[in-house]
Amino acid sequence: MATTDQRLFGKLQPELSSVPPGQIVEQAYDKRAREVIGLCKVLIARFGQEEAGDILRTARYEPSYDEGRRAAEAMGMPKDIDSYIEAHWVPKPRATIEEYLKTNKAPFWSAPGHFTYRTKTKAVHRTSNWCFVWEAFKKVADAEMIAFLAKYYCVHDAAFAKGFNPSMKFEMTKNFFRGDDFCEYTFEI
Repeated sequence: MATTDQRLFGKLQPELSSVPPGQIVEQAYDKRAREVIGLCKVLIARFGQEEAGDILRTARYEPSYDEGRRAAEAMGMPKDIDSYIEAHWVPKPRATIEEYLKTNKAPFWSAPGHFTYRTKTKAVHRTSNWCFVWEAFKKVADAEMIAFLAKYYCVHDAAFAKGFNPSMKFEMTKNFFRGDDFCEYTFEI
């Protein structure tokens, strides 16, 4: 007799194969946006906006900081901009739908972008003018929640940079959540 998983995935797999990957990613981000906003509302109601923001920032910051530290360790603890760019900004192979079904890990998507300035000690990275994360949150968040998220949610890139090299200076100069047409980051050693 087939297990529930076998029955479920037997029906789900053919359905997923006909869905464009971008649509699956969009739906995953939409779901995450609804969950994060629901959690933020509970935290704000219970602890107030500042403490709720600190909780959200910590929850977003620490895993990305650890990821940056692990990336640096795997590369031999380099401190240069080029190694940081390779670790964080060079696209890596992403999971296929088949791998997603085997591991239950959500597909990852990052806004494409380019470097508008790059030397051995300083770089400026600008995303494209479209981002799944921003698109998902703006569908379900009001202006007050967007301002809250701009301050407390978008900390993961800074955290990765600090984890990779604690002496790196990082500034997010543009942010979709603050009303900009793209996100832009400046890193300097």
